[in-house]
Parts: sequence; structure tokens; C-alpha cells
Amino acid sequence: KKEPTRDYPGRPKQWYQRRVRGKAKIVKQTDNDKVLVIGAGITLDSALKAHASLQGKGKNVRVMDPFTIKPLDKEAVLRHAMECGGNVVTVEDHYPEGGIGEAVAGVLSNAKFTTNHKLLAVREIPR
Repeated sequence: KKEPTRDYPGRPKQWYQRRVRGKAKIVKQTDNDKVLVIGAGITLDSALKAHASLQGKGKNVRVMDPFTIKPLDKEAVLRHAMECGGNVVTVEDHYPEGGIGEAVAGVLSNAKFTTNHKLLAVREIPR
């Protein structure tokens, strides 16, 4: 397969190069992140904007692109959640059922450490 040639503004080239099914990628990270933010597709863009905004206020967050939900990179979710103090926010652009948030909640429910998970999703049809 050919590598993508499209440019993704604001993202490092390695972000859109060859991806492995079931392997998450950390897009933004510091040594003292307090929250792991997980988003995919358009919500990854939202997570990156939130990262930039929070970083400007002195708050560090780690941003993860899961790439696939089935299979979800459970080891990466648990490792990075633990490194961020168990604080996880998942962001999706549809209803919460059957999405990233539910998949991550399932993984976190088996964690051997305390977690705090906030699921951001569409809750009602906009009118």
C-alpha cells in the first residue's frame, strides 16, 4: 500500500504514516500529564485543540489516538491512564453507546488502580 500523501496541518508526519491495527499512538505527551484524553478522527482534532489551550494555561494533558476500537489497545490505555493518575477523558462525535468511551470504560473497569473517567459524547439530538 502507498503511504498517504495528504498533509495534516499541526500534526507530525509520523502521525499519519503507516498505522498498525490495534495499536494506539500517543500524539502529545509530557512527563507530568494529569489527564489522558482519547479521541479519534474529528474528535482527535478537538483533543489536540484542548491540549494546546490547556498547555497555554499551564495544564498538561496527554492525547491518545486509539486508531481502532476493535481491537482496542488495552495495554496502552491502562499504562497511560495510570501514568496520568487514573484520569481519563474520552471524546466522541456521536452517542456514547458502542463508541470509544464504552470500550475504554470496559478496560478501566478492570484496572488495578483508581480511575476517574469522563465520557464526552452527544447526549441528545440538536434542535
